[in-house]
Amino acid sequence: MHRRIPGWINWLVVGLAVVVSGLWLVVQHTRTAAEVRSETVRDVAGYVPRCGWSAMAPGDTCADDHLSYQQLRDRYAELHTVDRVARSHGRWRTGGMVVMGLGGVLILLVGADVARTALRRRRLAAETADVIVGEPRRPVAVPESVLLPPLIPAGGVPDNLGLGGAIVPMAVTTGLLAGGISWLVAVAGLNGATMVALPATLIAAWWFLAARSVLLRAWRSRRVRPRWAAAHGYEFRPFDSDLLDRLALPDTVDGIERAEPYGERVVYGTVDGLPFVLFDYRNGRNVNATAWAMALPGAVPRIAVGPQGGAREPLRGSSRSWHRVWPFLRKVADLHHPDAFHADGALIWEEANRPAGPHRADLDARLAGLRRMGRLLAQAHVPREL
Repeated sequence: MHRRIPGWINWLVVGLAVVVSGLWLVVQHTRTAAEVRSETVRDVAGYVPRCGWSAMAPGDTCADDHLSYQQLRDRYAELHTVDRVARSHGRWRTGGMVVMGLGGVLILLVGADVARTALRRRRLAAETADVIVGEPRRPVAVPESVLLPPLIPAGGVPDNLGLGGAIVPMAVTTGLLAGGISWLVAVAGLNGATMVALPATLIAAWWFLAARSVLLRAWRSRRVRPRWAAAHGYEFRPFDSDLLDRLALPDTVDGIERAEPYGERVVYGTVDGLPFVLFDYRNGRNVNATAWAMALPGAVPRIAVGPQGGAREPLRGSSRSWHRVWPFLRKVADLHHPDAFHADGALIWEEANRPAGPHRADLDARLAGLRRMGRLLAQAHVPREL
C-alpha cells in the first residue's frame, strides 16, 4: 500500500491546485454592485480606441471600419454596461465554482481509492493468512556466478544518472520556467487576464511535479541505494561491465530490453539463502531503467505476470499450466507483490521503474515480495515444461 502513497500525494497536490485555482477565480470576480459600477465607469473613461495596432487620438478616424474616435468610444460604452460587466463576473464566478468542484471530486476519488485499497488488502490478508512457504518441487543449484559480484571489479563508465548532471539542468530549466510563469501571472493579475494566469499556474504545478520526480530518482539511485545496501549488509558497486550478459534474460519486451550489457549502481546480496541483484541499465529506448533479478530455489516454467490493476493473469509466452494454479497465487501476488514480474528456469526478475525511483520502503517491499513469490512459484504443483 505504501508504494501508492507517492501517487496519491501527487493527485492530492493536483486536486488542491485545482481547488485553489477555482477559489482564486471566485475571489477575483466577486464584486459588490458599487464596485461593478465603479469598474465600469473607470474602464469606459480609460478606454482608448485602437485602429489595428495603433492607438487613436480624439478627432481620428479608423481607415479599416471608417469609424471615428468618438464613435468607437460610444460603441464600447454601449457594450460595456454595468449589467454586462456584472454578468461577466458572474460567469467567471460560476466557472470558478465548477473548477473547485472538479478539484474536490478529484480529492474525494483519492480518498475513496485509499479506503478501497486498505479494505482490499485486509481481505487479501485474511484469505492468504494460512499460506505456508514450503520446499521447491524441482530444486536447482543457485546460480551464484550469475547473481553475485564478479571477483575482479571492472572499470566504470560515465554515470548516466549523475546527481549533479540531473540537478544542474533541472535547476536552470525550472528557474527559467518559474521566472517566466511568475511574469505571466503578474501581468495577468495586473490586467485581469485570468485566462492566462490560470493555465500558467497549472503548468507550473505540473512542472514542479516532473522536476521533483527527476531529482528524486537521481538522489535515490546515487545516495539512498548505497545507504540501503550498507544498512542490510549488501554489497554496492557503481558498475558491472557484463551483468546483463551474465543474467542472459530474454532480450525482448517480455524480458529485459537493453541497449548495453553493463549495469550501474548495482546492489548484490542474499536474502533467505537466495542471491539477488538490483541494478540500473540502459533499456531499448536508451533510457535509464531499474531492474531486479533473484535466484529461485526450484525450477519453474516460463511465466510473465502483469502489474496490479491489469488482468493479473499469466501473459503471452507463459506456460499454459500456470492457469491451473494461478487463481490462488494471484491473491498472494496482489497482496505481497502487486508488480509485473517474470520467471523462468531458476530466475525471477522484474523492472521496477517509478518516475521518482524506488525509495527505501519500496526496495524492502520489492525484495520481500520477490522472495515470497519466487518461493511460492517454486513449490507450485505445475507440470515440468522447461
